[in-house]
Amino acid sequence: MLDRNANGVSILTVDNCQQPLAADGFKIPVDPATCAVQAGNETLLQAVDFARMSVARSPASVMDKQMADVLVNLSTAQCLTLDPAGRLVYSIQETTTDLNGDGDTNDLVSSAVDSPLQNLAIYRELITKGTLGNPAIVLPKPFTQYGILDTAAKALGAASDKSGKINIDLVVYLNQILGLDLPTTTTQLPKTCINIKQEVKGVVQTVNKCFLNYSAYNYERSQTYGNLPFPKNIPATNLQLGFFDYLTPYQNQITTDGRPLFYIKSASIVPTVFVSLPATGTANIRGFAQASDDARAVIDFMHSHPVMAGYEARVLCEGSAPPPPPVIVDVSSKLQMPTRMVGNTTREGTLTVNNLKGAPATGSVQLVGKDSTGKSLLVYQNGFNALAAGKSVSFTIPFKGSNYATTITWTATATAAGDNNTTNNTATFTTTVTAPRGRGGRGGRGGSDDRD
Repeated sequence: MLDRNANGVSILTVDNCQQPLAADGFKIPVDPATCAVQAGNETLLQAVDFARMSVARSPASVMDKQMADVLVNLSTAQCLTLDPAGRLVYSIQETTTDLNGDGDTNDLVSSAVDSPLQNLAIYRELITKGTLGNPAIVLPKPFTQYGILDTAAKALGAASDKSGKINIDLVVYLNQILGLDLPTTTTQLPKTCINIKQEVKGVVQTVNKCFLNYSAYNYERSQTYGNLPFPKNIPATNLQLGFFDYLTPYQNQITTDGRPLFYIKSASIVPTVFVSLPATGTANIRGFAQASDDARAVIDFMHSHPVMAGYEARVLCEGSAPPPPPVIVDVSSKLQMPTRMVGNTTREGTLTVNNLKGAPATGSVQLVGKDSTGKSLLVYQNGFNALAAGKSVSFTIPFKGSNYATTITWTATATAAGDNNTTNNTATFTTTVTAPRGRGGRGGRGGSDDRD
């Protein structure tokens, strides 16, 4: 943990080193030449505990995939709501077939986005773009004029360890790990940059370090948790904002074998969760960190006092964000081509488009084959129309191999309007072509008829 100003920017020593702090606020002395902590003071350092938020170090491709999954769930939901902690909840109508002949039933199945990696992806997406999805998904914003940052703070709280602690240092370091502080990264928040001296790969040098500026943000706990869950759905007999359900024991009542009796209680989030915490009305990065940590505290309380499965309050779609346009789809492509082939012979491959989820999909496919030098050997294009969710369509592509030995790299791409998940649209394959007899290759029976 470092000495920081109100914006979370490092307060430097006279030698332009970052200043580490002990638990009691003591400024730990550092070597002016190397900025390392002076010998004998190492035990005073305070580590920042990322716990399960260490998944932020995952490759960007992993987080992109998680973001794509979130977008599909949010985009195809009947409605989006917020739970008592402020986490995004998506509700989908599921039809259950009655085998007894009494008729089918439609149940609203609701799920909170609770994956740490998915919530970190939401945080990154909101900080960089200010929206989720393209076109932007309408998110519920019941608290203040800081809707985007409020939702980002709640996502950060949902990504953390339930029993951990989110503070200013953690937020600053997390931004660095995610690359949000880089001058080249576009963010919804401005940046403050300073020059500091530090060791980089064994060499002490001056580097320019930037910090996201949260000065436009203000947080008020009572206002936030006086408006959750949103829309209100508790207690069932008299809906009130700011109430949630939790399991609590009866006082002085036990079962015949001595175990405590529990019941589901409806009560205000404030002060039930925050009875031992100070009232909060603060701004800037300190307010943002507190907003994130408050979400963590509510999640921790709900997990420690869980309502039994089947007894949860029913999510109400009324008054929440309207459902998105029915064009949201999830299109993927699969490709099968010859693994090996003899040149100047005709083979065929298969390109399959799947609509995994959402509304019927209309779009196009393209297959490009290039030899080892980058020369284009085939460009195939086709289209598909009103491909229903859960269905697929296949295209057969005949191809005559080159008359010389090479490898062909095939790239197939499917596109459709409203597809928010672009991570599964492209498929690739490689074919080894053996030159035909008389062309300088091994000739004759150049390859088997294997397919992947």
